[in-house]
Amino acid sequence: YTRSSFTPISRVPKCPISADTLHKQALGSVAGIVGAGGNAGAVAFGFLFRTESLSTEAALFYLGIVVAAAATLIFFIRFSEESKSEERLAMRQALVAHRAVLVAVAVDDRD
Repeated sequence: YTRSSFTPISRVPKCPISADTLHKQALGSVAGIVGAGGNAGAVAFGFLFRTESLSTEAALFYLGIVVAAAATLIFFIRFSEESKSEERLAMRQALVAHRAVLVAVAVDDRD
């Protein structure tokens, strides 16, 4: 956290539990898929916009279709009940820790 008299809110984390919402056993896989997807998207983006037979609007439309199709794949992901309960517990612990940070920041601001 940064300490500044001009922006005291900057010491509060913007999104403190984003990494905690991922399943611990899938963290590496998610990072790999996101990285590979970004590279593949950049290559597709480059090829689509270099094609002279496609307008910019058509290329963006096709990229939007691919993104929407890829996003629908999330509906096929399933987790076991044991895994869900472990993650709920981890989420509760992360929220409690986040609240403790917010209380500490609020108390520190009063001083």
